[in-house]
Amino acid sequence: MLAALGVASSAIVIASPAHAQAAAPLTLQEALNRAIESDPGLRAAEAGVDAALGGVRQARVRPNPELGAEVENFNGRGDLRGFQGAETTFSLSQQVELGGQRRARIRLADRELHGAELDRVLRGLRPSRDVQIAPIRRARRAARAGRDRA
Repeated sequence: MLAALGVASSAIVIASPAHAQAAAPLTLQEALNRAIESDPGLRAAEAGVDAALGGVRQARVRPNPELGAEVENFNGRGDLRGFQGAETTFSLSQQVELGGQRRARIRLADRELHGAELDRVLRGLRPSRDVQIAPIRRARRAARAGRDRA
């Protein structure tokens, strides 16, 4: 029994310095950095900004021309077997944007980017607020627990 007690007490002594290191207080800046780096909402907001930037780039590009090909009356009978009697039509088309369509599309994409950037800023403030409020909440809980015991 004494051997078991000796092993248990040495485990406590060995674990104590490691526990003390893990519980070392963080500076406010370290806590803020950790909270911001680990916040998935902020990462999602940054991905939203990247997507909106892609939307702006795409909105500024003019539509591509389209090339088309159609084959009719192929695989007929007799002398017109296979592609002998086939009629082939090629077409080239280009969409022409009228009435400020392109300008409106670009303006919409710019506003979506602005909204995504605002969302990123707001989501970046949440972890900062939570880190700064945490000690106050902890102190309130401790005060309530002290009152409840008294």
